[in-house]
Amino acid sequence: MALVRERAILDVRCNTRSAELRIANDQGGFECLKLQFRRQRAAVQCSCSRGGRFCEHAVAGIIELTRRVPEVANSLVLGEPLEDSAFRGGPGGGPKDGVDAHDEDNGTAHAAPTVSVPSLKALMAEGQPRAQLQLLVQGGRLPTMESQWNHVGLEARLRFDGKDYSAGNLKRLMDEGQAAGGMVLAHFPPQEQQIIRFLVGHGEMEGAVFSLNSHDLADLLHSLPGFSGLCVEDGQVHVHLERLEPVFLVSQHDNGRSVAPSLLLPGRGTIQGRKVSHVAGRGGIWIGLGCDYWWLPGLLPPAWVRVFLRGEEESLSDDELQRLGDLCGQHAFPGRLVSKGGGTGQELAVKPGQCRPVVELDWEAGAIVGRLEFDYGGKRVGSSGPQVLWGRKTFVARDPEAEKRAERHLTGAGFRRCRGDDDVFRLTEARHIWRFIGEVLPRMTPQWAVYWSPGFQTKRAASGHANLTVRQASEDEAWFELECVLKGPKGGLLSLDEVLKQLGKDSGDLVWADSQGVFMLSREVQQALALLTRRSAQHEHGRFRLGRYTAPVVDEAVRQYWDGPQGRWQQACEALQQRQLALQCRLPERLSTQLRGYQAEGVGWLKTLEECGFHGILADEMGLGKTVQALAILVSRKLEGKTVGPALVVCPTSLLTNWYMEASRFAPELRATVVRGPSRKQQIESLANYDLVITSYALLRRDVAAYAGLTLDYLILDEAQHIKNHLTANATTCKALRANHRLILTGTPMENSLSEVWSLFDFLLPGLLGSQKDFRNDYEVPVEGGNGSRVSQALISQIRPFLLRRTKAEVCSQLPPKIEQAVYCELEEGQRRLYDSILIAGQRLLTQARQEGWQACRFQLLSVLMRLRQVCCHPRLLPAEMQVGGNGDVESAKTELTREIVHQAIDGGHRMLLFSQFTSLLKILAAWLDEEKIAYEYLDGSTKDRQERVDRFNRTPTTPVFLLSLRAGGTGLNLTGADTVIHYDQWWNPMVEDQATDRTHRIGQERPVTAMKLIVRDTIEEKVLALQASKKELFRELLAGVPRKLADLSLGDVEFLLAK
Repeated sequence: MALVRERAILDVRCNTRSAELRIANDQGGFECLKLQFRRQRAAVQCSCSRGGRFCEHAVAGIIELTRRVPEVANSLVLGEPLEDSAFRGGPGGGPKDGVDAHDEDNGTAHAAPTVSVPSLKALMAEGQPRAQLQLLVQGGRLPTMESQWNHVGLEARLRFDGKDYSAGNLKRLMDEGQAAGGMVLAHFPPQEQQIIRFLVGHGEMEGAVFSLNSHDLADLLHSLPGFSGLCVEDGQVHVHLERLEPVFLVSQHDNGRSVAPSLLLPGRGTIQGRKVSHVAGRGGIWIGLGCDYWWLPGLLPPAWVRVFLRGEEESLSDDELQRLGDLCGQHAFPGRLVSKGGGTGQELAVKPGQCRPVVELDWEAGAIVGRLEFDYGGKRVGSSGPQVLWGRKTFVARDPEAEKRAERHLTGAGFRRCRGDDDVFRLTEARHIWRFIGEVLPRMTPQWAVYWSPGFQTKRAASGHANLTVRQASEDEAWFELECVLKGPKGGLLSLDEVLKQLGKDSGDLVWADSQGVFMLSREVQQALALLTRRSAQHEHGRFRLGRYTAPVVDEAVRQYWDGPQGRWQQACEALQQRQLALQCRLPERLSTQLRGYQAEGVGWLKTLEECGFHGILADEMGLGKTVQALAILVSRKLEGKTVGPALVVCPTSLLTNWYMEASRFAPELRATVVRGPSRKQQIESLANYDLVITSYALLRRDVAAYAGLTLDYLILDEAQHIKNHLTANATTCKALRANHRLILTGTPMENSLSEVWSLFDFLLPGLLGSQKDFRNDYEVPVEGGNGSRVSQALISQIRPFLLRRTKAEVCSQLPPKIEQAVYCELEEGQRRLYDSILIAGQRLLTQARQEGWQACRFQLLSVLMRLRQVCCHPRLLPAEMQVGGNGDVESAKTELTREIVHQAIDGGHRMLLFSQFTSLLKILAAWLDEEKIAYEYLDGSTKDRQERVDRFNRTPTTPVFLLSLRAGGTGLNLTGADTVIHYDQWWNPMVEDQATDRTHRIGQERPVTAMKLIVRDTIEEKVLALQASKKELFRELLAGVPRKLADLSLGDVEFLLAK
């Protein structure tokens, strides 16, 4: 019972099954007691030497526990089970489970009310509190209380609505929620409400006096800053929020120096040797000077607190003083050195210190860690160290500005302060690490003291620019494989897969860190790796598998990083780059002699592409013989026995016949056919019987399924602008065909947009220019943004090996002054029926002329010849009575061919004269030019301002077409502004055509002139062409104008013209 009376029970923690108590012993320590409850029994375990069931500590613990939690007594005496509610706050309740009993409201019934912002508004509206609390210290002053065995009494006085009330109302407020006069806890200020809760919960109340031990009083004082109701006989007790600080006062004497431990009061100097009182708490001690109290945190044991309170001086040598300063600076002892002066404890008579930043560097887990300290004359201190240091026989003041500059230097380099340690900084971003070790660190060493760990030095030495090497892995005819290795400057292997993941994240040099160090990859190496990644069919672990068609662009990208012998694909690229043309190209002597020098070079270039496994674009200017060169390479393959199937030419419908005629003329060795008409399916099924198959884009769209099972030897696209839009059916259809070799013929690889180039090469060498999205990002967008020159050069370097283009200006020495060519087409189906009906009528008239004589039928025969020529030009030229049945709606194959040629010429930058003897035909063409918004000039016999129109055409380069009637424009005009002449229809007299051509092929013409005759196959136009060649003299005499005598034509001539 003595232990209970003496309040030796320090704290109690309990639940439904056990309790733990700490009980003070007579040696100044405490014993740990553990109780366990089992149905009228209590198991006891005590730490004392007598530790048994009935030691005095066990007895005191059970008594204290039954007093606090009556249910424990019922359980021990009656065997009633303990309910969990017995240990919760409530009427008569004890402490909560696992919570110190002293921290509860001692089982009071009424918990503190919930408050909110409206409660705060209500508090502000009430004005002065209705109730006040005053505490009077028994004995007139607060005594020194060094342990929990010391007690002090606080007399409580209550005043409510101007009347005094007994202190017993405080307990009623907590137990019942209401006291005398209707007093409730809310009538007190919030701070006093808390004080009341503490007193009732922790104090022993006898009458009006609450008895508190030292620890409880220390806890109470924490609640009293600003409280004016705690009084002693000398007045009001003031509790301050500021804390005391232990310091060593250093004094200078003639015979040396001395130090005196003391406590520094904020704003009041030290309390060395002054009469003070103190109250010991659980985590520190309250120091009182008169009626003022300050908190000293528990930095020192009680014995050391007494030393600082006494403040006795001690003489120290300089070395001893230095060691004491080191202890304080390193936080080995909680204090600092200050100079004694004026009793204020301020640091006086100090010398400004010379600060030198000190950083210790380590490299761990991909980050640089730096510990920052500051050196003052050999004394190092961290950011939280003392502001005044003792060094070399004097006080030294730290330089906060210099220290801040040092911190800013680190943070400016990318370091960030670590949480929990203000002196440690981390540098984590790879780009910052690269800059720090390469630029910042070398400049720090003169002003800083820099130390680093062996690990830091190793990684720093290994860091630097990464080096790429590329070597051949394997290859075959269709693909090749490259092995890429990335190494650091010291030769350490780096993870290429990790680098590939970061490509494209930064527009500049790529910087990354790994376990070896930090490395930089130049933009050039990044671009090479990005290209390999995009172009490869697959890649992993540094190996890239690429299609052979990517060879030229890959070769250019990796050439400077190559290590080892060349592959065959590189040798092929070299041949292409240097234009090393194949010399052994077998051709018939007849064809070899017909080819001009540049055409033979073109055939050799195509041969080189074949041998290297590539495909190309022959983009010669119009009129230089692209068709002949394409036919020559096909003939060469056949003679060398290399063909493995038919070659397919896809061209506009208007050029089908011309291709067939050119093949018949230049390559009779090739078995050629034109796929058209209702029997196309049967023709396609028998393609194996032919060397050359010709079809149109329109028909190929319809027949593509029939070609699905075929592998072509050659696939040639003529006028490939038909596939320049990759979204069209033409492009999709052509790209679906399988062929061993592909060739594009076009005079204008690009007309409007760079996307046209991508579409052509997507047919020719799929993947060479990447995906359409990549091409747009890499080329189209930069060009649209005004960055065209650099991007264009990069694109040209990629496609140059696969594109051959010569202009007339470049090969003019190999060209005749005038290039003449016949361009053939074939009548449309309706046009053919109309032509045949007129031809049959003419043949009947010819039979009649044989019987009746030529003179009787001459005008009818001339009329038949005229009508046949008109049908060939356009059915709408026939008289109205001959257009019955819709003949006026029949399409003209020659007009369609003319449109194709005009577009080609304009795309190639040419200007043309178009002659016809039929003005009605010129008007049809003029209407079409108007629809197409193509500028043109027009001249026929009715034109009055002839010279003005001629001059306007010659000085206006943007007008590409001049429509002229043969009679009105064939003589007397100078039209050197044009370089192309189109004879839409044939005049009987070839000399008249020559005169018309000479309108542009004359003095003043600086370019070669191309003259084209448009011929409808299997018609009178072919016969006229043949007669022009065989009977030029006759035509000059007879057909210079209107025929004079039909008798001058022999029977054989007329029969030849009207023969089927």
